[in-house]
Amino acid sequence: MKKIPLKYIKTIGLGLLIGVLLTGALFGVKVYLHGKLLPGTTISGINLGYKTKTEAIEILKRTTEGYMSKPLIFEIEIDGVKKTAEIIPKEIDLQYFVEESVSIASKIDFKTNPLPYALTAIAPKDSESILYTFDRSKLENVLIEKFEMKELLPRNASYVINKGQVEVVPEKEGIILDTESRIQSIKNALGNFQSIKEKLEFKKVIPTVSKESLEEKKETMTAKIKAKIKLTYENKKWTFAPGEQIDMIVFARTDKVKIPFFGDVEVQSKDGGTGEVYAFLNAEKFNQYIEENISKEIEKETEPVSIYKDIETQKIKFEGRGLDGVKIQKGHLKKSLELALNERVAEVKILTEKETAPVTISEELQEMGIKELIGTGYTTFYGSPGNRVHNIGVGMNTFNGMIIAPGEEFSFNKNIGRVDGTTGYRKELTITQKGTIPEYGGGLCQVSSTMYRAALFSGLPITARAPHSYAVSYYSQILGHGLDATVYIGGQDLKFMNDTGYPILIHAFAFDGNAYFKFYGTSDGREVEMEGPHISNRNSASTEPVYIQDPTLKPGEKKQIEAHHPGLSALWYRYITNADGTETKETISSKYRATQNKYLIGPQ
Repeated sequence: MKKIPLKYIKTIGLGLLIGVLLTGALFGVKVYLHGKLLPGTTISGINLGYKTKTEAIEILKRTTEGYMSKPLIFEIEIDGVKKTAEIIPKEIDLQYFVEESVSIASKIDFKTNPLPYALTAIAPKDSESILYTFDRSKLENVLIEKFEMKELLPRNASYVINKGQVEVVPEKEGIILDTESRIQSIKNALGNFQSIKEKLEFKKVIPTVSKESLEEKKETMTAKIKAKIKLTYENKKWTFAPGEQIDMIVFARTDKVKIPFFGDVEVQSKDGGTGEVYAFLNAEKFNQYIEENISKEIEKETEPVSIYKDIETQKIKFEGRGLDGVKIQKGHLKKSLELALNERVAEVKILTEKETAPVTISEELQEMGIKELIGTGYTTFYGSPGNRVHNIGVGMNTFNGMIIAPGEEFSFNKNIGRVDGTTGYRKELTITQKGTIPEYGGGLCQVSSTMYRAALFSGLPITARAPHSYAVSYYSQILGHGLDATVYIGGQDLKFMNDTGYPILIHAFAFDGNAYFKFYGTSDGREVEMEGPHISNRNSASTEPVYIQDPTLKPGEKKQIEAHHPGLSALWYRYITNADGTETKETISSKYRATQNKYLIGPQ
């Protein structure tokens, strides 16, 4: 065995000694600073060293609140006249993210990289800048308003509607504020809570679209302006009439660029461009139009849900409904409308994006295997009579909180229980072999159809399901025909298997004409896609009406219960992709017979 030279032994020993001392010192620093920010930690020049996160957040909140009350001062000189404008930060939507900024400043990865932690403890860190946002376009618009510059702004030639005729408004030279050259200085001040007193310059602008250029295209543009564009979303429709929104339309020279998804697209050139004159939509007026006319019928805010077991009753409780939010993709819609306007496209589909609702599940339920949302069924029943709405509510409440065991074949009829007056149901129209007649529980097929969709979108095997004999309009309001499931106590049933290997918790509720089934469990990685409906074999029924006597109506009183519907076939495909990549394709076929106009009539 070779002997290790003494000098190497001394070097190794010295290294070990330094390591031990450094580790000890580092451990001591970490214990001393437990729960506190490191010394030298600063955010936007504010020293937060040795402060807890809570203390640091409070300090920053007081600073931001104080800054938000201070005016931002801007100056400009036009034709020898000096003007001053004061802006309150909230006017430009200035928003600080205090908690997020503190969280970032406090992150030190001690386990994987301890040396920087030790050095930071004895040496100042570079100051972090607080996270913030503001609306630059609002800054410019507020300044224009406060400097009274609206009449000084340049204007391209445009069209107006006068007594039903399209006329050309001539262009006008003007000036615009030059905020670009000062924007970095403004950002630095906002990010470091500094006072702002900026002197702004302005630029003269020559319009790029003249009256002559629009006169040449007047005939073509008139046809485009007078054409109407249909906006569609699911079963909803709106009509966008450019002629009625003429003040929203602006014209500019364009450059043609290639944009993914849209292909070759005309876009407004920042420097005026040399291309063709193209119609654009003013962003501010477009957004206002969408907010006033469309958003309220499509957009929804997220609604969180908390799920836990009640200590006293041991029943599962749901606080909130766990509804996802829906937002219109306004940028996409604006570009699509501009393309439709210029290329004479008759219809534009409104695209949306989903905002997932926060879900909180207690540890007790998670240990059981109820960890996440695995599928949702959703239908609407707008226009339903009172008894039908009542029965839907009773049926949904019956299933709420039920647990489907692993490997269980779930039966709708078995779990719905008794359906009569003793269990809270009322008489309402039900499709039976005798015809469409009032029976207890009329409307429960809305419940079964909603549950069927939850099972479908959860990727569960469907073992029993049948469509209605004719196409009921309630079930096609969302997603169209072909995803309904009829049930009748003692007869047709809806059944499906829980093959996830874990329990499935049912959250069922109805409100404002909407019905939801949400299945919570443990995902095994399967993903579901639906394709359809593919409609075929349309056929018409007799135009002769059908009358059904109803003793609850007055003599001679008539009430329509079903409109004339054609017969049709609806085809859907369900694609299930498993975690291992294997895919299965299922066919869902539904045939509906044609129906006549049907009326309830009082006794003669």
